[in-house]
Amino acid sequence: MATPREQLADLLRQARLAAGFSSHAAMARRLNVSRPVITRAENPREAVPSQAVITDWAHTTGADLNQFTDYANRARSPRNWFAKWADDFEQRATTIRWFEPLLVPGLIQTESYARATFSWKPNSADAEAKLEERLARQLGIATPGDTIGNFANALSLLSDQATYLYSEGARYWYSTAASVQKMAREHADRLKDRPEETWAEILRRLTPERSTRAMFTQVQIGPERSDDIPDEAAVRLVIMHPQFRHARGDSDSPAGHFASMAAQGRGTAHRLNRNMLVFLAADAKRYEELDDAVRQYLAWMELAGTEERIRELELPPQQAAQARKRLAEAKTTVDLRISATYHWLLVPVQTTSSPLRIDELKADTNKDRLAGRASERLKNADMLRVVQGPQNIRLNLDQHLSSVWSSGHIAVGKLWEYYCQYPYLPRLAERPVLENGILAVFNQAIWDHDGFAVASGYDEPSGQYLDLRIPNEDLPPQISDTTLLVCPDRAIAQRERERAEQEAARAAAAAAAAAAAGTGTAGTASGGTSVDPAGGVSIPGSGSMPGPFTTSGSTPPANSGPGAPPVPRNTRFFGTVRLDPERYGRDINRLYQEVIQHLAAPDGVDLEITVEITASKKDGFPDDKTRIVSENARTLKFDQFGFEDH
Repeated sequence: MATPREQLADLLRQARLAAGFSSHAAMARRLNVSRPVITRAENPREAVPSQAVITDWAHTTGADLNQFTDYANRARSPRNWFAKWADDFEQRATTIRWFEPLLVPGLIQTESYARATFSWKPNSADAEAKLEERLARQLGIATPGDTIGNFANALSLLSDQATYLYSEGARYWYSTAASVQKMAREHADRLKDRPEETWAEILRRLTPERSTRAMFTQVQIGPERSDDIPDEAAVRLVIMHPQFRHARGDSDSPAGHFASMAAQGRGTAHRLNRNMLVFLAADAKRYEELDDAVRQYLAWMELAGTEERIRELELPPQQAAQARKRLAEAKTTVDLRISATYHWLLVPVQTTSSPLRIDELKADTNKDRLAGRASERLKNADMLRVVQGPQNIRLNLDQHLSSVWSSGHIAVGKLWEYYCQYPYLPRLAERPVLENGILAVFNQAIWDHDGFAVASGYDEPSGQYLDLRIPNEDLPPQISDTTLLVCPDRAIAQRERERAEQEAARAAAAAAAAAAAGTGTAGTASGGTSVDPAGGVSIPGSGSMPGPFTTSGSTPPANSGPGAPPVPRNTRFFGTVRLDPERYGRDINRLYQEVIQHLAAPDGVDLEITVEITASKKDGFPDDKTRIVSENARTLKFDQFGFEDH
C-alpha cells in the first residue's frame, strides 16, 4: 500500500498533468520557483514540500487544497509502528476487531470526540495535526456534520463506479433507482470497439488549432495518408491523426513511420519540400487516458447532450442534474488531456552524408496552444528560425552549397528552393526570413569575409553583373527570385574595374579639354568683337578696352577672371571620438554607418583610420587573457601593443 508521501507525490503529479503542465520546467515557471522544487515535490523519497508550495500548486492546478494538506500532514507525522498499520494493513482490511475498555476506537470517533481526546493529553501542541491524521483514516465512515473533504477520494471513486449513489454539490446519497452513471459507463465500454468515433471527437477538438499558427505558415489536422499533405514551399505543422502515436525512443512507432514516409514522398510521388514539414504526435501512454476521457465524454453526450435527449430518456430531475454535471466535467477533462497527450515533435533531419531520419523532441513549453508550444520548442532547439543573418546565409553557401556557390553567384529564388528542399539546411519559418537576412548584409561593417554583394542579373558575354550593389557603398535593392547573391571576390573585382574605367574616362576627357584649349588663335570674336594683341578688346566704333589678355612673356594672375578654376575646399577631415566600453560593438557599427562609409564613398579618397585602445585593471589582467590578447594583437599586425606593470 502506498505511503502518505507516495500518495501525495502521485496527487501532485496527476494535478500538474491534468492542468496541462507537461514538464517540471513549465510548472516551475508558473509557480515562480526553481525546477528542483517541483522535481523534489513529486519524488516520494524527498521531504514533504512546504505548505506555501502545496497551496500554490493547488490554486494553479485547481486541485483540492484540503486533500493536498491532508496527505502532507500525514506524510510529516513521525514514522512509528502505527504508521505502517494505518497506511497498509488498516486500509487493506475488510474487517477490523478493536477492543477499547475506556475510549471509543479512533477509527469511528467523531471530530469533536477526537479533538477532546487529543486536547487533554500533555503533548497537545500538535493536536490539530493528529486530529487531521485520524480523520483521514476514516474514509468510508461519515457522520452528519463532518468535513466532506476528509472523504473526497472515496466519494469521488464511488460516484464514478456506483450505480445507486447520487451527488449534488457537497451532498451524497443513495437511491433505490439506478443512476445514469451505469448507463454512461456501459456506453463508454461499448465505444472501445469503435475507436473511429473516439478519433473523430479528438480531431474535432483539434480543429481550432488551425487558427493559431504561431511561427508556422499552415497547421494541418489529422491527415491519414501522405498524399493528403501538400508539397508546398511553406513550413507546415502536421498534427497527426490519433491512430499514429509515438513512444519515447521508439523509432518504429506508428507516428515515426508515418512521418518518415510523408517527409520523403507524397503518395507515390517524390516530395520536394522535405524541409518544410514538422509533425506533432500523441504520446502512446498518455493516449490511453485520453481515450478513456473521450469515451466518457461521448457517453455523457449520448445521455445529456441536449435537453430533448434528457426528456426522451425521461430522466428524473436528480439524474438529469447529475448527467449535466458529468458532461461538463468530461468536456473539461478531454481538453486538458489532449493538451497533455500531444507533445511529441517528430522532425525530419539529415546531414550531407546520411539519409533522412526523424528526430523526436518533446514540446514541453508553457504555451496554451499546440502550435505555440511546437514553435517555441523548435525555436529553442534551433530547428525553426525566424531570423537568418547574412553570416549564416554565407556559412550555408560555403559549407552545404559550395558546388553551386563556386560559380560566383546564386539566385535568391533558387536559394529559397534549397532551404525548402534539403533538411541539412536550416528550416526557415517563411520566405521573408531569407530576404531580411539578405538585406541585413548592407548593415555589415565587414562584409567581404562573411557576406556577399547583390546584383539584379548577370551578362554572360561580358562577364559583368548588372546593377551590382555592394554593402557600405550602395543602397539595398528590391529582392526578387532573379536577384543574385554575388561572391565578394567577384563583386570587388568588378567594382575596381568600373572605377578604373571611370578614372580613365575622366582622364581622357580632361586631356581632350586641355588639347582643345591649347589650339585656340587670336581673331574675331563672336559678334564682331576682335582681340587686340596689345592687351585690349576692340569694340567696333570705339577704342580698345583693357582686358585680361597679356602680351607674350607674361601670365595671368592666379585665380582671377571668370574662367579661373575654383579653390578646393574641405580637403581634409579629422575626428576623435570616445566609444562606450560597455557597448563598443554598437558604437563601432554606428561610427562606420554614419561617418566612415560617407568619407570612403567619393573616388580618390585617401582614408586613414587609427584605433587606439587603452585598458587598465588595478589587480592586473589574468595570465590567460594577457596571452590571448597579445597573440591576437600580433596576428592582427598591431603597430604597437603590450602590457605594462605600472
